[in-house]
Amino acid sequence: MSTSSFSSTRRMSWRSLHSSSTKLAASVPIFDPAGFDYSVPTSSLSPPRYWQLKMEAHKKLFQREEEEGPVTFGFLCAPPSSSLTFGVTPGSTAILCTGIIEASVDPEDLEGDDSEGDMVVRVSPVLDDETATSPVRVEVKEVTGTFPFSVCEVEGKEDEDGEIDWDEESFISGMLDLMVDEACASGVEEEMTSEEVDDIIECITGEWGAIVSSYSDISYTTKASRRWHMACDGMELLDLDNTEVARLVEMGSGVGRMVEIEGIVRTRVRQGKLAKGAGVDLEVSKVLAVPEAARMLKVGDRVQYYWNEEYEWCEAEVVGKEGPVGGEFVVELRFVSDGEVHKVSFGGEDKARWRPVEGMK
Repeated sequence: MSTSSFSSTRRMSWRSLHSSSTKLAASVPIFDPAGFDYSVPTSSLSPPRYWQLKMEAHKKLFQREEEEGPVTFGFLCAPPSSSLTFGVTPGSTAILCTGIIEASVDPEDLEGDDSEGDMVVRVSPVLDDETATSPVRVEVKEVTGTFPFSVCEVEGKEDEDGEIDWDEESFISGMLDLMVDEACASGVEEEMTSEEVDDIIECITGEWGAIVSSYSDISYTTKASRRWHMACDGMELLDLDNTEVARLVEMGSGVGRMVEIEGIVRTRVRQGKLAKGAGVDLEVSKVLAVPEAARMLKVGDRVQYYWNEEYEWCEAEVVGKEGPVGGEFVVELRFVSDGEVHKVSFGGEDKARWRPVEGMK
């Protein structure tokens, strides 16, 4: 099949593919990673990816004689297959990207087929017209070509729960917790002073605050668009592997996707980082300046915890403690109002979110 059938695709507006109100189809080649470890950029925060290619089907997708410039293609978010169309079938999900052959690249930036690939392609996401921050997600409607790679008719893909409300504050605070935790752990490993770590934390807090502010600055057409933007930023900052990204991108529920991402964030903060820092708990505790009152808490003590702007200060009973270890001081609370049990941080950036119940010693 001639590549001319999709050569005009990159010049069109991708708003029609992203908008749920318009279902204009476009024809694009589909890049099936076929088991190779090529990471897909998921956000405007993403640096360019440099893929080192060896498979002829992969290389031919970017080899174009009749036209110069980047190739627009869909990165398949699905497990590889040994069929003629690889993993591409109607209903498959893809992220739109652009790729262009690079003549010279720092070897440290390369990913994919180790040192065996003889073509390097620079890959960036195609950002939607509405926000210019999130990559366009499409669904394969029809496979129109299979050799040397799949060419498909695609349409923009929207989440099924577009107007359902979701509390995003937990994701926003959790991402900050994770980034601060990582900064503190790095500070201990590199033997930084507490002042140097504080400077890094201040920088991280400012940058994340700017990202969060952008969510309010953009006029989203749907709640689904806002959630997709946040999910894409989360996937990029978490540096998830391709399998995890593909699974999250394929999901039809935006709320479900954000709940999963939030769970990954909290798991890293509460488990992975705790285990990693187990040998340096005293140093990390000093860096984070965990209040002495928090360390003195006992199971059965009553405290108040600031949940969010809606619920404000909520009374709870301490039912467990973890830390201070690895940059975290986690307390397990049973909230009086509904009996729910949650693990929350009483250290680092969250050290001001709790207070003893009045009269508690």
